[in-house]
Amino acid sequence: VLKYAPDTAIPMTDAKRNWAMGQAYFARAYAYFWAARLWGDVPLLLNPVESVDAEECYPARSPKAYVYEQIGRDIETGEFIVNPTFEESERSDLELTIAGTADYISMVKAEYALWMYATQAGGDDYLALADEALKAIGISSARLLDDYASIFAVDNKCNAEVIFALNNNQTEKLTGGYYWTFYWPAT
Repeated sequence: VLKYAPDTAIPMTDAKRNWAMGQAYFARAYAYFWAARLWGDVPLLLNPVESVDAEECYPARSPKAYVYEQIGRDIETGEFIVNPTFEESERSDLELTIAGTADYISMVKAEYALWMYATQAGGDDYLALADEALKAIGISSARLLDDYASIFAVDNKCNAEVIFALNNNQTEKLTGGYYWTFYWPAT
């Protein structure tokens, strides 16, 4: 996505292009954030693997400090370009399968900033970044729904409490969603 979506020859609206790229930056930041926290130095692949001869097939570990810097850049870039305001009719199956909203990106940003402050001696700038991210979300009881069960209601998919979602519709065909995400349907 990050390699090919910027190509304006690909027929898509700017809103969809920005949404796809924002999601890709956020997904990469999230995945590497977990990897770096768990293992420290990890292979940092910024280009897609498109051939078995590609350099990316034989990665070396990158220093965790560099990985954390890339995570910060991806969060900042994803936050800048994500656009979760499509009309429902414009959303594809892919867009309904995984969706990181602006609030979710802010949550990842806050967690990243607090991690950098507390465990990586990042300094007060990271504490200020976490505060900025949490203020952007506006967490308060006013955002909570009256009935906890209504958070998960099919007709209430994109309510104010949902910040990250994986589609888990078990009645879909074998072309995506639950079946494709949670087990290999061809076997």
